[in-house]
Amino acid sequence: MCDATYPPLSSVEIDFSRVGYLAARQLDTLLQGKKLPDAERVIHVPPLGVVQRLSTNVQAVEDPQLAAAVAFIRDHACDPCGVPDILREVPVSRSWLERQFAEKLNRTPHDEIVRVRVERARRLLLDSDEKIERIAERCGFTTLQNMSRVFRHETGTAPAAFRRAHYRSGA
Repeated sequence: MCDATYPPLSSVEIDFSRVGYLAARQLDTLLQGKKLPDAERVIHVPPLGVVQRLSTNVQAVEDPQLAAAVAFIRDHACDPCGVPDILREVPVSRSWLERQFAEKLNRTPHDEIVRVRVERARRLLLDSDEKIERIAERCGFTTLQNMSRVFRHETGTAPAAFRRAHYRSGA
């Protein structure tokens, strides 16, 4: 539903697998004719986190050309794209673009492309069972080795280790 609006709305991610597992366990207890202890009648399941969508994942910049460059990166970083692609879309000089990114965002356009790719890879590692090679491809990395190197640099862990550490099972 959050994707049906414009801009798509950020939301709280509920751990429905965990909720279902705990509800099934309670139902099983009741079906066996046992009484639920008072402490188990209400179950609190913490959310998994926030799913950022366009409504909160927008960099607020006043300059329309810089805003257009940031939006282009957000929409095309995984195509893959590079700084020359941004410059074809946003008619400014490379030096102006680099300077504005440094002054306003404290990073380079390339750093922003990497940030968007890594965030997408992180999300796919958590939310899908796709092979890591396919995730690398979908996120605009030229090779799995390239994604692994960049992902480790940005997050401190390898993609496979990240996935294992954050695996969401229903148990």
